[in-house]
Amino acid sequence: MISYCGISYCGRLSNRKAFLHKDLSNFEFEIFQVAIESLDDNEPPSLKSKDAVIYIAYKDLAKVRTGEPYHCQAVVR
Repeated sequence: MISYCGISYCGRLSNRKAFLHKDLSNFEFEIFQVAIESLDDNEPPSLKSKDAVIYIAYKDLAKVRTGEPYHCQAVVR
C-alpha cells in the first residue's frame, strides 16, 4: 500500500519534487474497500492478472483530525 500512498502523495505536490520513504511515515490511513477489475479473460479477477485495474477506497486519518474531507479513492492500473 505504501506505493499507492506515494502516488497519492505525489499527486498533491505542486512541483512534483522527489520524495523519500520517510515522507510517507506520517501517512495514516484505513482501507475500507478494494475492488479488482480484470481486463483480461481471467475469471474470477485476480491480482495475478497481467492487465487489471485496482480501486482502493480509504480514509485519510490525518484529514479526519483537521476536519477536511477524508474519504479518498485511488485507482491503480
